[in-house]
Amino acid sequence: MQAEESNRGLSPIRAFLILLGVLAAVTAVVLLTRPTESVPAPGSPAGAVDHSLTNAEALARLSDLQRLERQAFAETDASLLSQVYTSTSPLLKDARNGLKKLQKDNVAAVFERKQEELVVLVNESSVVRVRETSIFDIRFVSRDGSPVDQRGSADLQTTEWVLRFAGGQWLIDDAILRSSKPVSKDGQ
Repeated sequence: MQAEESNRGLSPIRAFLILLGVLAAVTAVVLLTRPTESVPAPGSPAGAVDHSLTNAEALARLSDLQRLERQAFAETDASLLSQVYTSTSPLLKDARNGLKKLQKDNVAAVFERKQEELVVLVNESSVVRVRETSIFDIRFVSRDGSPVDQRGSADLQTTEWVLRFAGGQWLIDDAILRSSKPVSKDGQ
């Protein structure tokens, strides 16, 4: 009887199951090794690339933009502003005017910000809103670094920052001061 089975070969059902298993394996390999495509965010036009940030990336980007903003005012360098603000930001015009005044007066502004709390409020594919509570102080110094004013206190501020994806990068579109109260320089 065993000799009879070996002469006949595989049964059609067994051959079909083996073929089905091979096809499943090949399909799995093809699907797992093909390059993945960026999936557009819900509501985005077809073919749009999703530029979403994780919350950690959004906070890091805000920190980078604030660093560039501080640098622009410390160096009175208006060319840095296009790397900080969107072209439609109401803050861009204010920043340019502020830098012109600093240049005219031959002084620089030094911002000091001690963050107390940073919370992502909204994180979407084209807009991020972050609430920052920080102790903020600004000093004005002459070109040689000597102080121009002697402010006695800093401010505890809560600001809502709005970042937008524009021109291929995340930039500050707006900042809304929600509250501000004077505090001593050590935060008390």
